[in-house]
Amino acid sequence: MRYLLCILMLLCFSTSASLAFPLDDCGTLTSGIEAGCVLFVSDHHGSFVVDGTGSFEIGDRVRAVGEANPFCANVCLEGDGCFEGVLQQCTSDQFTCGDIDGSGAISIGDAVALVTYIFGGGPAPLDPSGGDVNCDGHLNIADAVYIVAYIFSGGSDPCVFCL
Repeated sequence: MRYLLCILMLLCFSTSASLAFPLDDCGTLTSGIEAGCVLFVSDHHGSFVVDGTGSFEIGDRVRAVGEANPFCANVCLEGDGCFEGVLQQCTSDQFTCGDIDGSGAISIGDAVALVTYIFGGGPAPLDPSGGDVNCDGHLNIADAVYIVAYIFSGGSDPCVFCL
């Protein structure tokens, strides 16, 4: 029985490490409920416990670049996991026109996020003006269609000069 327990623990720990995912997103540092706990609240991917804040303080807007692990062990009893990586200053020039969901790349997820925002009350794009990929001055379904054409039909690049 003891060997079975050891094997199960080994499987759990090795599986949880492989479930970590890359994170490169802006968000805000907040205080956790537990004393000394700090959370990075991502604009798009949940909240994660951070080990240290470097020169940043609670309330600062930062960019987290590293890995998020939803199955980490920590003393904070909140958040969607732990963040391991570096915190940087979040600047507006880090936004890519057409990257609606803030994943760092233009994908079908961006078109879905835009449609969800327009029709379903989903979260607003990281930079609403960057969602106007056809630069017609309006954020609408035509922008989602533009993204789909760009990805699947070799359509024109999302406009660098979005209004």
